[in-house]
Amino acid sequence: MENGARWKYDGTIIQWAIDGQVISTHLKMANNESFGVIGINPKNGKVEQSGFNNKGEKVTGEWMPWGDLPLVKIKVDRESGDPSHMAVAFRKVDDETIELQIIPVDDSGTIASSPEYTFEMKKS
Repeated sequence: MENGARWKYDGTIIQWAIDGQVISTHLKMANNESFGVIGINPKNGKVEQSGFNNKGEKVTGEWMPWGDLPLVKIKVDRESGDPSHMAVAFRKVDDETIELQIIPVDDSGTIASSPEYTFEMKKS
């Protein structure tokens, strides 16, 4: 994502919080709202994500390639102790649009081979 870029879909915003260093995410969906940050862990060099949602759940993720697409593998720690998992891959449609592909992840952490559903975000 180039410095100064901001992507928006309904109430969801992904943008630089600190140019070139930290990306902030504010995701709003029907029953879920979360806020998080994405950055490079200086100890291991991995791109990691961390945040919380409106249900008091901790949301963590690790970024990695998925074929030729960037993907974040997400874990949601719930109060019940049973974590949930999912993955989101990102595909550039054009200079103004990216597609998000929501991909199932099983309890062992294996990412499915195809998305469950997709939607697009526009640059604003």
